[in-house]
Amino acid sequence: MAANLNLPAVLLVIALQIIDGRPIIPTRLFQRPLLPPRFTFVTGALPLSPEGRLSSNARAVTLRLHYGQDICSSMFRDGRTLAELLFSRRHLTPLKSMLPLSDRLFRATASLLVLWLSISSCSAHADLVEQITALTQQLAKQGESAALYCERADLYRRHAEFVAALADISAAEQLQTNSPPLALDRARILSDAGRVAEALATIQPFLTREPDHPEALIIRARSHARLGNPTAAVADYDAALAKCAAPGPDLFLERARQQAVLGKLADAARGLDEAITNAPSFSTLQLAAIDYDRQRGAFDSALTRVDTFAARYPVKEPWLTLRAEVLAQAGRNEEANATYQEVLAGLEKYPPIRRGLDLTKQLEARARQGLARVQSTLLTTPKS
Repeated sequence: MAANLNLPAVLLVIALQIIDGRPIIPTRLFQRPLLPPRFTFVTGALPLSPEGRLSSNARAVTLRLHYGQDICSSMFRDGRTLAELLFSRRHLTPLKSMLPLSDRLFRATASLLVLWLSISSCSAHADLVEQITALTQQLAKQGESAALYCERADLYRRHAEFVAALADISAAEQLQTNSPPLALDRARILSDAGRVAEALATIQPFLTREPDHPEALIIRARSHARLGNPTAAVADYDAALAKCAAPGPDLFLERARQQAVLGKLADAARGLDEAITNAPSFSTLQLAAIDYDRQRGAFDSALTRVDTFAARYPVKEPWLTLRAEVLAQAGRNEEANATYQEVLAGLEKYPPIRRGLDLTKQLEARARQGLARVQSTLLTTPKS
């Protein structure tokens, strides 16, 4: 969906830049994916399909623009934006680099971008319904077909109609017995439906025949993880990552969580570093690695990671706050005290519109609370 809209997006941005007196062609928009790495969908318990499309049962999706902390969240339902975008271009380096506009036009462009994404999600929903309808009509005209049942089953799965998807797989199995691919299709549907034990039982025989199949290994790894078997989950994640040509960051994060459950925090951090080395812009991986470093007491490593973030972004205060917290956790209270003071001094220089943002207020409260804790510790700790 996004790839089909690249050209209109480019033309819109160029038009706005010309109006703004800055006719600069945004070459980054020609790269895939269209959105920069820190511009992501955050769905919580409302998963997108593997293709990135919304399911019909996803009643709300939050679109977050990441800048260390979440600077803006815009929630929309059924394509209607429900929250105003209260930010200026200086808050969002990824989009600023794509859209070199004035503040006023940047806000207008960002609003249009969110509206476009919300409309795109609804178009994806309608597209799935149309495809399901077309396949149903085709089956009615030409009679039963295992291939058509499988194709419609996958559409039902992506549309979160899992009962209908499983019914189509059963129909295909009647026409095409003893087919390993159908077992994989069934396991995929069961996994997406949250029927974890059934997914595991279904994928086991498939992996007996094809032990190196990446998707099957991922399904089994996730099943083990959800069933509380972290050792087996880590083993399958290791195998899947070795077999995937271009594994996504989510797989590294999922494996790290299971390693952390086992208490193997150093392994979790090292595993995330594998992905970070290949894609250093994935801030989610870095933040998770910082968390694992802090849990295992590797404070120097955590500080190095935080400093990498701070060097990358012009807005330092979120990262300096995190740095102060790591310093305090490491017992380096004098340095933490100075860093918290630096954060508050920086926040004082923010323009009024930025000072009024809820996230700025939260950051200031977090810094002041941290400063109070550190100063209390310094008062009660005898100087050496």
